[in-house]
Amino acid sequence: TDVSDAFAHAKWLFQWAFAATSSTIMSGAVAERIRFKAYVLLATFLTGIVYSVTVHWVWNEQGIFSNSKAKQDMLFGCGALDFAGSGVVHMIGGFSALWGVIMLGPRAGVTFTEEWPRGKEAPQPQSAIFQSLGVLLLWFSWFGFNGCSAMFIAGEGGDVAARAMVMTAIAGATGCVSSVVISTSVLSQNQILLSSAHNGILGGLVSITACCATVEIEGAFLVGVGSSIFYHLGDQLLLKLQIDDVVNAIPVHGFCGVWGLVATGLLSSRTNYQRTFDPEMASDCCGLFYGCGWAQLSANVVFALTLVVWTAVTTLPLCYLLHSLDMLRVVNLDEQVGMDEVLHFEGNQDAVDLDMDESRRGGQARSGA
Repeated sequence: TDVSDAFAHAKWLFQWAFAATSSTIMSGAVAERIRFKAYVLLATFLTGIVYSVTVHWVWNEQGIFSNSKAKQDMLFGCGALDFAGSGVVHMIGGFSALWGVIMLGPRAGVTFTEEWPRGKEAPQPQSAIFQSLGVLLLWFSWFGFNGCSAMFIAGEGGDVAARAMVMTAIAGATGCVSSVVISTSVLSQNQILLSSAHNGILGGLVSITACCATVEIEGAFLVGVGSSIFYHLGDQLLLKLQIDDVVNAIPVHGFCGVWGLVATGLLSSRTNYQRTFDPEMASDCCGLFYGCGWAQLSANVVFALTLVVWTAVTTLPLCYLLHSLDMLRVVNLDEQVGMDEVLHFEGNQDAVDLDMDESRRGGQARSGA
């Protein structure tokens, strides 16, 4: 009993971290103009309902997308394969962020360009050094994110965890290089942009998360290349639709999460599927490119479409309600001054008020949190 309790506690902590990750994805996209209380409400709703239901669908043995049930009860005879959460964690966070950003609208002063490649005029990031440090910390943490999804670092579980970590490293590095190549050559930006490198790394990591235990080395490479394509396509689509995602969380987590699920249905090898899941299912549920047919790909595509719809019917109504009640977005004055000073400043608030230019004040009342 003590051992089972310890394992239950470990699984709770693991899922707590995953749930928190899904909500932090949204925070980057809606930054600089969402009310603090609105974000707390959305994060609570996302982790408590949207994410939790999705986890049950896939990682519970009785879930509708589970690949741990009897073959006749699984979707397309295979169930959805999402080893560490490209869909469960990242698509949930990414597409929930999409609906939130649509309801919020662009930040004040942000303008979009029409010519190819599309872009936008927006406030510049504060620190390239901190951005780079953050990405490296995320990359390091991802080895635990994906490797520990094996649940056991012993015996065969150790083999699965080691393989997942290696494929994670390959996909992240490949995504970085591929993203920079696309931005400099295809998008003709004529610079090696840190944002392309950073988001290329993250896109590769997001995409490999679903299949890190089931692809071969060449598969991890292709996942990384594909992630950079999905990232830049998603970025250009958002710019065309004039959707202002502050940190490009939606292309990185939403669009690359979709690619991760698709790539799993294409590139999961028979050998690695057998080592990771039910060996008897390997010949039917490995990837299309390894001769196992369309079953796994079909199940994962249905799962991905379900996640898009699920986030829309849950997160979008809540965002619309908050928007209708004028509880979603801060007033323009607070946005212009900056939420750090307006809401989180620990010094003399009167001094902040004195710094506000009368032309920017515009007679607007200060936002509630």
